[in-house]
Amino acid sequence: MKRLIIVDPDPATVGALTNAFAAHEGMESRHADSAEAAREILRRDPVDLVLTELAIPRAVDGVRFLAFVKSKVPGARCILMTGSNSSLLQATLKTAAIERHYRKPLDIRSVVEGALKALGETPVSSEALSDALDDLKTQLARVMGPVSQIIFDNAVRQWRGAGGGARSDLPELARIICREIDDPVREKRYRDDVAAYL
Repeated sequence: MKRLIIVDPDPATVGALTNAFAAHEGMESRHADSAEAAREILRRDPVDLVLTELAIPRAVDGVRFLAFVKSKVPGARCILMTGSNSSLLQATLKTAAIERHYRKPLDIRSVVEGALKALGETPVSSEALSDALDDLKTQLARVMGPVSQIIFDNAVRQWRGAGGGARSDLPELARIICREIDDPVREKRYRDDVAAYL
């Protein structure tokens, strides 16, 4: 089990990242809205990866927090997320052992892929994901005919809106498609055809 902590005061960022990581087996995420809260968590429960905003509130700033992580959780990888383009950011990137950094607004998929790489996990290539999506779409066309394109596009929009985008998220996409089929006989046929993804 790989453990990570997301340190960011923005609930939307935390929610999007938490949902995205929840789709990956073997990943456990926690979150904190301040450096102090994160330090308390890390004192009790070290993690493998820290994703942190540089501009975090209260007494301890992001730079001091990164120094704490490096001294108290030496094996942890660090990824920085920020909307800042300040000299503080440039200095932090030079002095702190940052695995990688991402500018806000975040591309959640890129952050998750970067985190997986930092943890030594191999994200599924975009080509492999594309092939799997093509297969789900082809099987849907066999079951639903011409209306399948509309169903598939709507399902993919819902799936991506909920943070889907990785190979491990495909069972959720298949479930959304089955709800959209709305015909028990056709749904069963589709489920049988795409059983490898469920």
